[in-house]
Amino acid sequence: MSQSIKFKPPSFDSLEANNKTHQYLLSDEAGFNKLAEIIKHLTGITLPSNDKNKTLMAGRVHPLLQKYQFKNYSELAHKLMVGGNKGLENAFISCLTTNTTHFFRESTHYDVLKDYISERVAKHDFTTNSFRAWCSASSSGQEPYSILFTLLNAGLPIEQLALEFLATDIDLDILQRASAGNYGQEEVEQLPASIRQIFFREFKNAKDQSSFRIASKFRKMINFAKFNLIQDKPNFKDKFDIIFCRNVLIYFEKDTATSVVDMLISQLKPGGLLFLGHVETGLLKNKNVKAISHAVYKKL
Repeated sequence: MSQSIKFKPPSFDSLEANNKTHQYLLSDEAGFNKLAEIIKHLTGITLPSNDKNKTLMAGRVHPLLQKYQFKNYSELAHKLMVGGNKGLENAFISCLTTNTTHFFRESTHYDVLKDYISERVAKHDFTTNSFRAWCSASSSGQEPYSILFTLLNAGLPIEQLALEFLATDIDLDILQRASAGNYGQEEVEQLPASIRQIFFREFKNAKDQSSFRIASKFRKMINFAKFNLIQDKPNFKDKFDIIFCRNVLIYFEKDTATSVVDMLISQLKPGGLLFLGHVETGLLKNKNVKAISHAVYKKL
């Protein structure tokens, strides 16, 4: 009968030791489960115990262990459970939060948004003195800026309406990047030249490479803030005209995701739109909305 190999946690003194540490972390089932339980409590993200998630956690948490000089998952888990170190907690959330995004991702949604705004403009269908938008999983900023570009290009009358745009995420580090609005050439090269010309300013980074920053007047139109979709209770002064919550619900358990969707719908104005990820439509059971396009719902 073959025996499973037991790894002892090595030090971080060499490349060989780092490789051994990575293998040890992959084998640490109990430590993985502890951290998976903590990230679920903090963010709602579910990480089932499988090879893919074990590899993801080992790759992303290993640098955090090095930075804080923890020997293994258990030491990190203990420090997180004791609490009192928000910096560590934020770093832990940041390293396990997936931030895959690009400008105008799932582009058909922006066509729907443009038509929605154009139709309301044509009908002078604005009964309040503000237009309110919420991007509830903003990641590194490409999504909220894509929404902003679409609103402005569709003719949203910001001369008469106050645009109140909230972009939230659970990851403070990624929010800081989003609010700075700096992107590499490869991140903007697929954008139309007109978009780059109007909304971006080119500059040279520290490596003398071309980078692009969202122009200041457009960055100031969006308020970036931390918000936990699972733990935080919405306490907004008014309802929203549009809410985007795309490609984050898939990381939650089904009941949790359904509760989040219900919360988002409760924050919409009648006639407002909710945008979900294309693979998340099965999570919506609420009868207070109707589908108007794939993964786009209007509040009744």
